[in-house]
Amino acid sequence: MLAALTVYEPVLTELRQAARRPLVRFLIPYDEGNCAEVLMPFLSDLRKVVLVLRLRVAANLGAGQPQAALGDIWLMLRITDAIKSDPMLTSQLVGIACFRITSEAIREGLAYGQWCDRNWLHCRLG
Repeated sequence: MLAALTVYEPVLTELRQAARRPLVRFLIPYDEGNCAEVLMPFLSDLRKVVLVLRLRVAANLGAGQPQAALGDIWLMLRITDAIKSDPMLTSQLVGIACFRITSEAIREGLAYGQWCDRNWLHCRLG
């Protein structure tokens, strides 16, 4: 499965680099009319990225690569945090969905003994 997911590597590499920055701002034109009518197609794209990362976590855990899986978990959490910073209800709902997907991946790693200590996991993720 990891080989099939390499098609996403260029995008994930770019996202990892961007995720190291301290702040994020989506280019949403809040000042142009009714905010409720603003389309935010990037939200579905970010959710899809989190789903791809979820698959990578499962594949890395299955391949006995818990450190690589942690790197993907970290990126999932950064994406979720970025979405959380937007005040729109739609963004918050997508952020909740992304957090649920991320927490399932963390739970899976803990359940299979890939990460044996929650404190260790916290230290690795920051």
